[in-house]
Amino acid sequence: REMASICGKKDDYVIPLTFRECVHGLGHGAMFITESDVPASLALCDVLPSQEEKGLCYSGIFHENTSSSTNTAHPAKYIKEGDPMYPCNILEQRYLAVCYRYQSSYFAILTNHDWQKTVDLCMQVPREYRVECFQTIGTNQVGFTQDMGLMRNNCSLAPTKELEDICISGVVVSLTGRYMNDVSRVLSFCEGVDEEYKKACFRQMGGAIRNWSNVPSNRDRLCNLISNPQYTS
Repeated sequence: REMASICGKKDDYVIPLTFRECVHGLGHGAMFITESDVPASLALCDVLPSQEEKGLCYSGIFHENTSSSTNTAHPAKYIKEGDPMYPCNILEQRYLAVCYRYQSSYFAILTNHDWQKTVDLCMQVPREYRVECFQTIGTNQVGFTQDMGLMRNNCSLAPTKELEDICISGVVVSLTGRYMNDVSRVLSFCEGVDEEYKKACFRQMGGAIRNWSNVPSNRDRLCNLISNPQYTS
């Protein structure tokens, strides 16, 4: 009864990222009150009014199930060491994109952050969800290391340009999520990627900083910090 109203409406927020974090947190909360029951938690998220909100709520569930620092007190019930694709491989299709995105974090834990082995597991994910898996290889780099060069090198393990692009974009997603209103790390990362990946890197930066403010001039100021006008646009 209360799930759909806890976070209010997106338009109520000056900082869109705050709304996104609130709805993501609903997924974590659902896992808390259901004692880590993934299907029951997904059913709670399904009452949210928009597909965007449902997806954000699902993300909290799968985050809690695979890699959350809080789940030591509420151990995950829906992981199987001998079946790294579980529980994604038992869920309905509408949950799978978000499930495989967060399952990538479980792959990294299983491989002890051996990124080549994590890449190999992502390549076993159904083809239509591999981009989700590789995006999280990118986002996980920011918690793994502060060495921008190492982040780029780990993304280069992706077997195709498209998947490397996605991994690079994932790094930007994480940097902009952790360091709101500070683009210095993103600029350092994107300026160091090979030329063929710069466009995707800076495009993701633009997409991410939209979540920092609803004020266009604030976004413009940050985009104008990019030295190359081609990528500013």
